[in-house]
Amino acid sequence: MIFHKVSGLRGKVRIPGDKSISHRAVMFGSIARGDTHITGFLTGADCLSTIGCFHAMGVGIEQDGGNVVVHGRGMHGLHEPAADLDCGNSGTTMRLISGILAPQPFDCILTGDASIQKRPMKRIMEPLGMMGASIESIRGDGCAPLRILGAARQGADGPTVNALPASQGIDCHGKAGDHPGGPGIAHHGKAGDHPGPMDSLAPYTLAPMLHGIHYISPVASAQVKSCVLLAGLYADSPTSVTEPSLSRNHTELMLAAFGARLESGASTATIYPADELYATHIDVPGDISSAAFFLGAGLIVPGSEILLENVGVNPTRDGVLRVFLAMGADIEVIPRQGSHPSFAGGGPHAKIPGTKPGDSPMAGPAVTDAGAARIGDGAAGIYGGAADTSGGPSPGESAGCAAVGGSGVGGPGEGIPALEPSADILVRHSELRGVVIEGGIIPTLIDELPLIAGVACFAEGTTIIRDAAELKVKESNRIAVMVEGLRAMGADVLETDDGMVIHGRGRASRTTAGTCAPAAAQTLAGAAATHTSAPIEPGCVHHEHAPAVAISGGHTPAPIMPERVHPLHGATVHSLGDHRIAMTFAVLGLAAEGETHVLGAECVDISYPGFFEDLKSLLP
Repeated sequence: MIFHKVSGLRGKVRIPGDKSISHRAVMFGSIARGDTHITGFLTGADCLSTIGCFHAMGVGIEQDGGNVVVHGRGMHGLHEPAADLDCGNSGTTMRLISGILAPQPFDCILTGDASIQKRPMKRIMEPLGMMGASIESIRGDGCAPLRILGAARQGADGPTVNALPASQGIDCHGKAGDHPGGPGIAHHGKAGDHPGPMDSLAPYTLAPMLHGIHYISPVASAQVKSCVLLAGLYADSPTSVTEPSLSRNHTELMLAAFGARLESGASTATIYPADELYATHIDVPGDISSAAFFLGAGLIVPGSEILLENVGVNPTRDGVLRVFLAMGADIEVIPRQGSHPSFAGGGPHAKIPGTKPGDSPMAGPAVTDAGAARIGDGAAGIYGGAADTSGGPSPGESAGCAAVGGSGVGGPGEGIPALEPSADILVRHSELRGVVIEGGIIPTLIDELPLIAGVACFAEGTTIIRDAAELKVKESNRIAVMVEGLRAMGADVLETDDGMVIHGRGRASRTTAGTCAPAAAQTLAGAAATHTSAPIEPGCVHHEHAPAVAISGGHTPAPIMPERVHPLHGATVHSLGDHRIAMTFAVLGLAAEGETHVLGAECVDISYPGFFEDLKSLLP
């Protein structure tokens, strides 16, 4: 597909439903009692893979565009599939469904396309194994296809399982490392209490199939956390997951809405065993990961003004907004009426304009950055702190009575009025500056980092992305692919082990020989970040002499350019089947000189089937 430089992208776009929420709505509805109604469902290929997997296990699912009805079979009602379950290109499908399948009374194999068979699955295999599940990589390389052996077997007197008595279960207290199977489990007992492999245990009729654990995750991953929490629904005691920093919390919010009992803290989520989940209504907001591409286009294409409608702004997902605000973006965030009980305004570092329902989003002041050294600590975001999911129903209480995001929830089937916060977002072309992106903010924008790297080419000064090694194990190695593509378009970008350094060309920057002009780069990181000055090398007149990575929170020397140059020129780039890469270079092609050819652009159907049509609707 070919893209040319344009000017003045204008109009409004209704962003398709959030992919993460759409996946979870189908999964949780399938193991709930009753009919779950989903509106705003994303019809991309990944989410259709999830529907296909649960269809294959006997779940009735009706789909009419973005409206989906899932006829749940309950936690123990899934049927053994007649063939391997095909997850397509969806890592979310494969990792989350593994937590549901591990305690089921049947065996199955999970497979997918060539890309998914290269993505790491040990990160879920290990904690599930600690819980007593049997899951293996068929090729022995830690990747799909995966074989999951059912934890329960049907006997003459009903289901029997190999499980520990409750007194020997692993619980959520104590210190990590006590368990002889390796680090990552905390429990009351001492090393050696656990009797060993599941096959050595006597069968217990109707006993829990898995053991509750406290898993210390080495990565902040919503997919890993969700997999373990879902398996924890079937465990013999509470299950906790502690992450290095908080990942997206859609699972915690939605499971509470389905009647599960959860507790959620700064970086630890705990789920209690459940007998049943209960159907509800899920209204899926627009996907901020998809909206990000229109935000980027609006920022770098001169004369642009774009309104994005009904975008999810969950504080565990809004990192891209915080980054763009720190870069000086002209962005206005208008909360939708009834979407969230409190609009916190993002704390002291960002100004959110005062608006009221019915105000025209095209009027009023834009969001401005207050110039603070650091914007955003972990989960704190545009809407303030993360929603509390701790008030879930105790055993025996009516399902669905938990406070989710501060809104009351009715009984089974009554639905939830405000599961996720959403807003309309107005973006205008802006003069941008470089930032340092690292630490706790990374999990809130991991999918948007390729786009952010591209936009940074149009900023004044240097942008540094670090702590993002996870990009290497996405649909492609997104660090390597972005660096290669950006260099082909004339960008000055350096690949690092865990990110990139992008020297932007946003403005002319004249200085006298012997000095460098600091770009006053901001740092977006976790709470530990500090703001210091990076050393300036005497006599430096070329940005190549600047430090490759800045001190945390430091000023980074800007490129020295005698006159304004165009940031990028057209080139031929290959998406490698990665939808985020294809959309990123499509957006950059609208601001680059000449023609930009994006090969394999059809892969955008994975997450946004109508992306190119919506982009075209904004052309002058």
